[in-house]
Amino acid sequence: MAIQDLVNSLHPLEIKVIHKLKEKISLQDLAKATNLQEAQVSKAIQDLEKKNIITINKKEEKIVSKGELAKKYTELPERTFLNVIKDKELSIEEIKKKTKLSQQEVNVCIGFLRKNSSIDTRKDNQLFIKLTDIGKKLLNKKTPEEELIKKLPLKESSLKDLDKLAYDNLKKRHGLIETEIKKEITVQITSIGKQLQKQKLESNTIDAVTKDIILTEAWKKKKFRSYDIKVKVPKLNRSKRHFVDQSIKKIKKIWLDLGFEEMSGDHAQTAFWCMDSLFMPQDHPSREVQD
Repeated sequence: MAIQDLVNSLHPLEIKVIHKLKEKISLQDLAKATNLQEAQVSKAIQDLEKKNIITINKKEEKIVSKGELAKKYTELPERTFLNVIKDKELSIEEIKKKTKLSQQEVNVCIGFLRKNSSIDTRKDNQLFIKLTDIGKKLLNKKTPEEELIKKLPLKESSLKDLDKLAYDNLKKRHGLIETEIKKEITVQITSIGKQLQKQKLESNTIDAVTKDIILTEAWKKKKFRSYDIKVKVPKLNRSKRHFVDQSIKKIKKIWLDLGFEEMSGDHAQTAFWCMDSLFMPQDHPSREVQD
């Protein structure tokens, strides 16, 4: 398509976007630069890509962020748990009372700290817990899970070594971290787009003929935006047979499978062939004629 034909086919939104195009720019930055909504920019860049004015690059990235529970905590439950039992052995009930943690949180802490060999447990009517030498070292050292929570949000692809291990552990715990897929869309201008930026682009065109445009004769002072009838459009799935037609076809097949033959003829037959020849009684309801 010639440059001038391209200019004549541009929508006002496309013109706004073209003016702000750079070698490479994100969808969000384009929306800010043009003062348009992201949905409007998204539609404009799709149309521009069809005209080979830009190329669109899409990338998906998993972002790890704090969960609802982690946002409420000033520190992770296991840190609170450790600080309470640092001096002496305590029962579960005493720990719950001092930490104000729920039974579920206490159970999680016990499982986590026991797995790390940070606590010893003793049962005597009730469960008693005390710190091990490893646990005492943790009092002045952050766990990998605490370090990771502090760094969030992060890209999942950027996690390495201990962060990956901490991430796997935190994923098993409800409400501490969340992973969402973030779509990143960037736009790159082509050589055709660069040529268009040098042209005088006007948005003083008519997209649709309205009653006001005709009555005021505004169309005489403006140009009509041209449309490319050869542009590729999404394919629509073909329609399907009506359910009544499907039922008729199914019933017909049943009768044919039973050995009956389909015959062609008049759509309407006389009462003789439809009733008398079948020895239908004269007072049969089917013989009544409805006005």
